[in-house]
Amino acid sequence: MFTGLKNQYELTDPFLSNMLSPDHELVKLKKILDWKGFNKIYFECYPSRLGRKTKATDLTIGLLLLKHYYNQSWERLVKGVHENIAIMYFCSVSFLQVIELQKTGKWLINPSTMVRIMKRLGAERIRRMERLFQTQLRKAGVINGETLIIDTTSLEKNIAYPTEVHLLGRVIECAERVIQKVRKKADLTKSAVLRKAKRIARVFYSASKKTKDLLRRTSQKLLEIANEQIVKAQTEYKRSASAVRSRLKKAEADLSTIGKQIVSQIEQKLKGKTPKDRIISFHEPHARALPKGKVHKPCEFGTKLRIDMSGNGYVTNYENYLGNPNDSTMTRDAVNAHSEAYKETFRKITADRGFADKQAEVEMESDYDIDVIIPGKQDTKESMSVKERKVYDSRAAVEAKISEGKRCTGLSKCNYHGFEGDKICASLGIFALNARKLIRDLIEHPKIILGFGM
Repeated sequence: MFTGLKNQYELTDPFLSNMLSPDHELVKLKKILDWKGFNKIYFECYPSRLGRKTKATDLTIGLLLLKHYYNQSWERLVKGVHENIAIMYFCSVSFLQVIELQKTGKWLINPSTMVRIMKRLGAERIRRMERLFQTQLRKAGVINGETLIIDTTSLEKNIAYPTEVHLLGRVIECAERVIQKVRKKADLTKSAVLRKAKRIARVFYSASKKTKDLLRRTSQKLLEIANEQIVKAQTEYKRSASAVRSRLKKAEADLSTIGKQIVSQIEQKLKGKTPKDRIISFHEPHARALPKGKVHKPCEFGTKLRIDMSGNGYVTNYENYLGNPNDSTMTRDAVNAHSEAYKETFRKITADRGFADKQAEVEMESDYDIDVIIPGKQDTKESMSVKERKVYDSRAAVEAKISEGKRCTGLSKCNYHGFEGDKICASLGIFALNARKLIRDLIEHPKIILGFGM
């Protein structure tokens, strides 16, 4: 049963608000956000009027938005709502609630509950919440849509380094789960096959020099075990009772698709062929290797994230991409989205050389009546006019914005599962970036808050 926003104030609520300064960042953000709009989106997750009451929207959505704003784990954030008066105020939690729960040793909400709520909301609804906040910024005149700056970055996944030995070990473990009819890896018994696979892998990992020949010989031995275990697992799955098959359905499906694809790509590599669309993680099969050309990190593993930024430092749009598409294919999508939101004020776009596409630039200048300032791969700054050079130099601001996202709002590494998790991470990270920028602008220009009807 859906509870909705908190509508009954307690005696300690005014006391809590008086303890905080009106200039506190969470006090300002609490007043600005469209909580009724968030409540409508959250209501879609609980259409039934039956069952137990849900947690209040203020608490769940408040914690969800603060997750990336403070870049904290769920455990620390939930603990903070019991100790930090600013987080209490933002999530509409009263002292009475906290005091009563502390007497019984219970929490307002468990971290695992927040994980389930986030999954229930899904990437689409969370993006709509972020869009709702951005619409508020646009209507308040906070975002200046005259200039569009585009760049891409990698959204890394929290996965182990993808070696053939590690991937085949995952395949063998999944096959053993089906054979032993257990749902979780923790329930696996150390069978003779698992012990043998670990001994073989240990030879490679303990070697001081991990040569190509050692990797090839280790991979061949593990391939033999993996192929035998896949056949055995599929046979055992077919023989199992229907109740067991339903429990192991996902594991068997992963083994039949991802497992076989990993085995196939390693067999191709051992034959001297280059496998296409190489899988680098058994549990995150959508992740890909993204060469970056950096000295300290030549390759990152995850998905690609496009970030569109306005001239005054707000992120206006973003998109997650599977694989490693060429940057030049993203320019038109970015211009379409920005033009739709800022039709009257949109005047110019700039990006680095990777987005250069002369034919597309001519078409965009004609279709949208804008100046496209993207140098070609052979162009130099000297070939630009002073005005164009000034616009192109402003492109460096998006690098600082991406750096802030990676350092402060959780865009450095995605800990959520699947491509859906990547989208959730991007939405919450971008929301936090715009919220942080808004708070900084409110400190410098307090009159901005009048645009939100306050």
